[in-house]
Amino acid sequence: MADLVGTELVSRSQAKRLLARCEQFQEVTLDFSRVSGIAPAFADEALRVWPGQHPGVVLRHSGASESVSARIERARRNGAGRS
Repeated sequence: MADLVGTELVSRSQAKRLLARCEQFQEVTLDFSRVSGIAPAFADEALRVWPGQHPGVVLRHSGASESVSARIERARRNGAGRS
């Protein structure tokens, strides 16, 4: 994600592009250390939908700011904030 320095990740299409071909691996780590924020749509697609479609891949994250970590946990817990 090095080319995303200071970027806000906002769309499902960004998540899909980011995770393209990641199903070829057993474990994937997303490094959010240079990402300034993520929107609910990105979080839902990357952290709830994609892992549900690829249960054989362990998806981890690192380097997330407090606000990005909160969005990640919300997406994993309840579908990016939807009830």
